[in-house]
Amino acid sequence: MPLITRTGKGSKLTIQEMDGNLTHLERLACGQDNTASGDYSTVSGGRCSTASGYFSTISGGYCNTAPSEGSTVSGGYSNAIAPSGGGSCCCGLISAGINSNGATIGGGSFNSASGRYTTISGGNNNSAGSTTAAGDGATVGGGVSNTALGCGSTVSGGGAQFCEYNIASGQNSTIGGGAKNTASGSISTISGGQCNTASNSFSTVGGGFCNIASSSWTTVSGGTLNVALNCNATVSGGSCNAACSSFSTISGGSNNTASTIGATVSGGRNNIASGCSSSTVGGGVGNVASGIYSGILGGENNNATCSRSMIIGNNITSNRVDTTFVNNLSIMNIPTSSAGLPTGSVWNDGGTLKIV
Repeated sequence: MPLITRTGKGSKLTIQEMDGNLTHLERLACGQDNTASGDYSTVSGGRCSTASGYFSTISGGYCNTAPSEGSTVSGGYSNAIAPSGGGSCCCGLISAGINSNGATIGGGSFNSASGRYTTISGGNNNSAGSTTAAGDGATVGGGVSNTALGCGSTVSGGGAQFCEYNIASGQNSTIGGGAKNTASGSISTISGGQCNTASNSFSTVGGGFCNIASSSWTTVSGGTLNVALNCNATVSGGSCNAACSSFSTISGGSNNTASTIGATVSGGRNNIASGCSSSTVGGGVGNVASGIYSGILGGENNNATCSRSMIIGNNITSNRVDTTFVNNLSIMNIPTSSAGLPTGSVWNDGGTLKIV
């Protein structure tokens, strides 16, 4: 009902009209159909909101609820803080119900906060905390349909409708943004991208698409369809690369595999470093370093099958340990005197190669 004004100077309003004006002003100041039933609770405005927890606050908006002690909903609509039904141990299971004391929703719509000191800054259909396990201190910065379940977990934003939401379920796990990412390991991190997974302690995915860091301290920095599967394995980028063993590394390229401890593929495509320990492929195409400590600089279709064998060239298969294999070798600037050269050095004696 709008304010009724006098028709002219000196005219008077009826008692009913003045009463209507007072009701209108009360609604402007305090909202409509709101309830502040908790001790020292406050509803400043809006409509159909309920603050029923001790010291709970709703600043405005529509159909918001703040039932837990010290809980706050600043605005928006249909935002809900879960009622406290018992105590919870930080980062542990609920002892009897959920404790949402101190939870906060800044705004947005259809957001829900469960757990002590959980926070949702805004966005739509986001969830911080859990009704079955403690998610104390979980935070969602915004976005759509994101979930921070783990104690101290964070989803900064991103997400989308149609099941493209982000989920940070590990303790102190973090998702910076993107869509359809899952950080389920403790202290795991996904900075962004889409469809990425960090599923073990301290695992990290920097971004990209459909990358997986599935063991402790594994890292996939970016790219597409890359996997780091064992402790301390790393894939820096590229596509369809797999670092399968502890301390294995793939720097980039495509369809490369580092399958043994300390194995390295620096780049190229379709290369494999599978020697029992610390084999290396620098690049190229279709190279396989399968000998212990074997190495292939680059080229194509090379096979370093013997221990500590090295290959520089193309279409070479090593057949001796502790040997370097090349297609052709040119030695430039050969010394013409043996003076000062260490044992094993090559020098030119008037056109004849000699070894010190």
